[in-house]
Formats: sequence, structure tokens, C-alpha cells
Amino acid sequence: MNLEIPRLRAPVGPRLRRRRLGPKLAGRAATVALLGISALLGILLWYAVNYGHYDSADYSDATGLEWLEISEFNAIKGSASPLKFKACFVASADPRAISSKHKTHEHPVPLVAPRWFSCFDANMIGAALESGEARAYLIRENISDGIDRVAAVFADGRAFAWHQLNGKFKR
Repeated sequence: MNLEIPRLRAPVGPRLRRRRLGPKLAGRAATVALLGISALLGILLWYAVNYGHYDSADYSDATGLEWLEISEFNAIKGSASPLKFKACFVASADPRAISSKHKTHEHPVPLVAPRWFSCFDANMIGAALESGEARAYLIRENISDGIDRVAAVFADGRAFAWHQLNGKFKR
């Protein structure tokens, strides 16, 4: 005689039943969550690079530029790196006076500014320096360890300043 014990199931109402996600749906949910977190982190990183580490600079940050008799000064600086300094201004000093006070910079390379700082166009400044339309001067050597302040002055008085690496740390 075969005695089987019947399995008893507790009655479960519709509210108490647990729904389980199928394996495909669980994988999709994890993928969507991972992509969402990645997109959010990407947006935060983009903001930090383009906006988060910049502050506006004022005349007190224009060390060495006083000799150029500057006006209409507009500048930014970075809290994360001294290389983030960029400035646009008008220099009313006589070009001969500038040449007597500051030596010409031999290898000026204007660094790119963030898009929102529209007065500083590194490509335009670089092209003007190559064509001779502007002259670059070493304003202050080692303004920060291994970093020089360079200014490009145009004949019409427009001027731009930036920081660039000097040869101190080259091997």
C-alpha cells in the first residue's frame, strides 16, 4: 500500500503572493540602473571639468600685468591647477615700454579655455602669434613652480594672458 502524504499549501490571498521577476526582466532592470548611474556620473564629471574648478579672477590675480596698463580685465582661474588661468584685457602701454620691461617669449602656446569663457580663443591667439600679428611676452617666470605667465599683445591693444609650463620638469 502506497501511502502518500498530501502536500498542504497555506492559502495565500492575491495581496500576499509575491511576484518574481523573470531572469530577462531582472537583467534589463540592472542594465537600466547601471546606465542611469553611468549617465549621471558622466554629467557630474563634465560639470566639474567645465565649470566646477573655475573661479573668476580680479585685478589682484593680475600679478605682473600692471606694467601693461590694463583695463577691461576679464579673467578666470582654477582651484585645481594654476594652468587654468586665462585673461582678456586691453593693454594701453606703449609696445616699446612692454619690450623694455618683458622679454619676448620664444615658444608661446595658449591653452584652450572653457567654451563659456568666450573672450579667450586659443586658436585665434596662436594663429596671430604665428603670423606676427601679436607678440608674446614672458610676464612672470615661475609664477607657480614650473609655470610661467605669458601675455600676447596685439597692435590694437587687445591682450590675452595665460599660464604655461616652462622647461623645469622636462627630462
